Amino acid sequence: MRGEVVDTTVPASSPAPPSPTPLVRRAGFWLVVVAAGYSVAMLVLVAPHLPLGADESLYATQVSPRVPALTWTAARARGMTYLIAPIVQVTDSVVALRSYLAVLAGAALTAAYWPWLRALRRPGTVPVAAALFAGLWTTLLYGAEDLPNAWVAFAAVAATGWFARYGQHPARIASESGGSPGTSLDAGSRRSPGDRLVAGSGRPSDRRALIGVAVGLAAIALLRPSDAAWVALPLLATMALVRRWRRPGPLLAVAGGCLAGAAEWIVEAHLRYGGLAARLHEASRQQGGLGWHPIGVLYQLRALNGPLLCRPCSLHHLAAPHAWLLRAWWLAIPVLVVAALVVARRQRRFAAIALPTAVGASIALSYLLTIGYAAPRFLLPGYGLAALPVASVLVAAMSAAHRGRMALLATLVLLCVLHEAAQLATLHRVAHRTDVAAAGAAELRRLGIHRPCVLVGVRRTQMAYRLGCTTTNPAGMPGYVGRQQVVFLTWHPDDRRAGLDWRRYPMPRPGHARHWYAFVAPAP
Repeated sequence: MRGEVVDTTVPASSPAPPSPTPLVRRAGFWLVVVAAGYSVAMLVLVAPHLPLGADESLYATQVSPRVPALTWTAARARGMTYLIAPIVQVTDSVVALRSYLAVLAGAALTAAYWPWLRALRRPGTVPVAAALFAGLWTTLLYGAEDLPNAWVAFAAVAATGWFARYGQHPARIASESGGSPGTSLDAGSRRSPGDRLVAGSGRPSDRRALIGVAVGLAAIALLRPSDAAWVALPLLATMALVRRWRRPGPLLAVAGGCLAGAAEWIVEAHLRYGGLAARLHEASRQQGGLGWHPIGVLYQLRALNGPLLCRPCSLHHLAAPHAWLLRAWWLAIPVLVVAALVVARRQRRFAAIALPTAVGASIALSYLLTIGYAAPRFLLPGYGLAALPVASVLVAAMSAAHRGRMALLATLVLLCVLHEAAQLATLHRVAHRTDVAAAGAAELRRLGIHRPCVLVGVRRTQMAYRLGCTTTNPAGMPGYVGRQQVVFLTWHPDDRRAGLDWRRYPMPRPGHARHWYAFVAPAP
């Protein structure tokens, strides 16, 4: 209209959505800090104090050039021997082995949770999850031990993370939901600023994600083939149920990774055990018969703060009131995981939380319900995956608390401090054990026992690694008498399985350990 003043200025453009890169880098930095603290904690609290266990000694003898390899059983896989070979080839120092593994475990923790930095809507959840997992006494203890469970946990978290990354590729979600690239974290959901952090630029290629899945599952199968199967099952179910994963690539990555990692175990089954079915049967027999053992849940609850192996497992300790107080955090895990799933469903990011929940539940239930004994380390893969939904619900609670946020933060910090104090107390009690086997090996050296020698009985595996001896069971003992030095180790001062002309020696009892004795056969 005439006389109307027209504003010709260009309207200011709306602010661009925040770039995901600074947030991811910031969360990645804190993830590295958590991993470094994890390694330092093991170097200080575990490496100088923890003696070598029987299973650890068995793994070490397979690759040590200084001692004969001890008998390999059907249930074991050789992945752990490859991991420790570089250090065991150089030295038989237990502290060096522990320190080497502690450093590697810190790097593995970083690699395990790294793919989740872009798989979760809030990258800050990832270092929180890593800290929750790394703070457990079992994670601190077994990260520095040459046992496979912690390493299975790292590989399972990584493989699941890369699987989630593949399914959340923005172009694929857009094609399925009818929107533009980066539409959402879950197909069909409404885009939010937080979703842009996940679906924005800088996503890895499909090939990179699938390689991550395959490598992670291959590592699990190389360490424990049965664990790889329990991790793969929920991933295969996800492919069947969810369209975005129903593609040849993920199927080849999951199946190919499992087969590649288990190939050596399968070949060895045919060469040494008469076939795969025969090896599986023998492995089940060695574990006391795998099957339906729902009481395993109570066994794991009993072993939560020790002993390291509950076999046979007595439940009378659970009757004490303080036993339930110290186990409250374990009972809270399923409650927090369910809460995380509810919150994720309401925020339309269900897939990213449901996936680690399903995989973690699968591998945890395999130990809770199918084995008739317990060990705290069995649940490490489940803890590593459950840490992600637990951390997500804690971070979501902080984000939603507009009023009383500081009070909630103070409460959470207090609970975490109390929880960590209890974990470190358990770690100190478990790790600071007297090395009775080392004292016994020193005593046998003093008595003149040296290679070639055969040890039979209690603590034989740990002592054989230190002395360079081999081992056998009591039934095989007569075959060595007269050919090698034979030592029979027993709790009983008058054990009749020893010969009448064998000399009996009381063994050292550092830290008031249980009485035990060595019966030495006449020199050959």
